[in-house]
Amino acid sequence: MEFLFATQNLAFTVALALLALLVLVELGFGGGLTEYLDTLVPDLELDADGQPAATHSLPAKLLGWLRAGKVPVFMLVGIFLGIFGVCGLLMQMALVSFGIGLLPGLLAAVLMFLLSMPFVRVAASLLGDLLPRDETQVLSQQALIGRIAVIVIGTARGGAPAQAKLRDEFRTTHYLMVEPMHDLDVFEQGEEVLLMAKDGARYRAVRADIPSIQDPPALENK
Repeated sequence: MEFLFATQNLAFTVALALLALLVLVELGFGGGLTEYLDTLVPDLELDADGQPAATHSLPAKLLGWLRAGKVPVFMLVGIFLGIFGVCGLLMQMALVSFGIGLLPGLLAAVLMFLLSMPFVRVAASLLGDLLPRDETQVLSQQALIGRIAVIVIGTARGGAPAQAKLRDEFRTTHYLMVEPMHDLDVFEQGEEVLLMAKDGARYRAVRADIPSIQDPPALENK
């Protein structure tokens, strides 16, 4: 236990503890955390080689290089935490066994971060190939436009989005950050909103008190 909680190993121990906490939270949310994390990452347009388009920003390119488009963001974070934590502790253990001693905590963390990235990419790519591909997984965030969501956490105002929940026809629940299309509108918890456009990681919406493409008006009998 002394080895695990040594100052030089604290970053790796915390990473593994955080991984365990994320798994417990995900189990408690029933998959909702995965959906929510995916809404925070912009859609990545990948080329034929699976690389992000040249117009993407540096963070988007890094996410594309890590295969964020092939696996959920939650899984990508879990892969990194697991590789970083386990390999970091193994590296420190090997250095001790060779009589070199523990590396300083900051140096060990930076070194292992850089060494972990290629392994995270390979692991994410392999897991992405193994994940089942069905209709629920190919439903893009852009395809949610025109659907009705319900505000579940917070109050949505101009410049201050709130979390909304949407359940699609495949019985998959999506958690989204929603902001009013019109700055003067305010959406309270429990209100239904119609998603009109996607702006980065947020959706612009109007109050769902108008006919939508999901709910066509019933034809009157003549």
